[in-house]
Amino acid sequence: MLKGTERDEEQRPLSESQVGTLVRAASVLRGGYENREALSSPKAEERISVFWRVFGGTLLSIAALVGITLYQQFTSTISELRNNLNSLNQSRGDLVKNDDFNTRMTSIWGTVKELETSTSATSALKERSELMEQQLKAGEEERKDMAREIQQMRERLAVVEARQAVGAPSTPITKASPKAGASGH
Repeated sequence: MLKGTERDEEQRPLSESQVGTLVRAASVLRGGYENREALSSPKAEERISVFWRVFGGTLLSIAALVGITLYQQFTSTISELRNNLNSLNQSRGDLVKNDDFNTRMTSIWGTVKELETSTSATSALKERSELMEQQLKAGEEERKDMAREIQQMRERLAVVEARQAVGAPSTPITKASPKAGASGH
């Protein structure tokens, strides 16, 4: 709270000399502020370093040139790959024509079917061969049995002839064992 004397001083009008002094002080202060602002914030060009002001455009041009060169190399490489792929497709297409391939495959399938039928015929012949081998073994056994019987008959005949030559009376012949006949020879 202000006292009464201070209130009177605040409301009292200023003299011309006081107003002039205040205006001068304000202008000095304002000028100082503007000068400080100008000194503390340089222009946009002054903020960039000297190196970038001198070489910035050159470096940007070099970067653009490198970018364009890489793009051209990339496109030329792609073009070369396309040409190689086209030539490969043309050379591969000449290797086997579809009609030749279909003709050969048809003949191969015909041969495979013939092999399948011949395989079934071969299996039938194999079964027949096994049956004949069994019959052959049975015939061999039968032949051996008959050869033994013939040998026994020869031995008996030899015994009978020997008795007749000696003049022995004829006695009924009993079946001789193979060992007995073998010992007579």
